[in-house]
Amino acid sequence: MLSVIIPVYNAEKFIRKALQNVIEQAMDNIEIIVIDDGSTDQSADVIQREFPMVKYIYQLNQGASKARNTGIEAATGKYIAFLDVDDQWPLGKLKRQLAFLESNADTALIWDMVDLVFDNGHVEKQNWADRNTQKLPLMCLGAGLFRKSVFDEVGLFDINLNIGEDWDWYNRAVEKGIKIERTQNVGLLYLRHDTNLTKDLAKLNQQTVFLLKHTLDRRRQNQSSI
Repeated sequence: MLSVIIPVYNAEKFIRKALQNVIEQAMDNIEIIVIDDGSTDQSADVIQREFPMVKYIYQLNQGASKARNTGIEAATGKYIAFLDVDDQWPLGKLKRQLAFLESNADTALIWDMVDLVFDNGHVEKQNWADRNTQKLPLMCLGAGLFRKSVFDEVGLFDINLNIGEDWDWYNRAVEKGIKIERTQNVGLLYLRHDTNLTKDLAKLNQQTVFLLKHTLDRRRQNQSSI
C-alpha cells in the first residue's frame, strides 16, 4: 500500500531515530526503503543489524535526488512518502494523509505544513524570532504523501539540483495541473542543525538562482511549443 523512502549519507547519528519514527506510525502493509548514497560511516551496519525489515539499497554517492529516484523505482507501494533521515513525522501523519487520498481519488498528493525544531543553540532560532509561529508552508518532501502514479506524469527529481529539488518538482507538478491538497496540519518536524545543507548560504543562493533560471527556461520552452 505505502512505500517510505529514506535517503541516507553518513547518517548513523540519525538513522535509528528516523526508522523508529516510521515504525511508530503503526502502519500496516508498508515497506521502508533506505537508499544508502555511498556512506562511509556505520549507517549500513546499523540498518542491516537492527532493522532487518528494511529494504536496503546501496549506490555510489550521487546525491539525494538520485537516491530518491532510486527509491521510487524500487517502490512497490501505491503511495510514496519521503523522510529525510534527520527529520521526524508527528504520530498519525501517514494514517491521516492516506485516509484522505483513499477518499479523494482525483487528488494526486497531499502536502502539510512544516514545524521547525532547533538543535543548534540560540543564533539559528533568533533568525526566526520575528515569526508568530514556527509552522511554515515549506516545500519539504517529508510533509507530503504522493500517489506513485504522479511521478509518471511529473517525472522524477532533477539530479542536477542538490538543493531545491523539492521546489523544482512542485513547480513542475503545478505547471501540469496536478491536483494538490494543501492543509494546515503539521506533517513534518524539520530539524535545524549545524549540518543542514541549507546552512551553506553561498551554495543555497547559487542553487536558488539555478532553480529559478531552470524554471523560467522550462516555461518559455513549454509556451513556445504550444
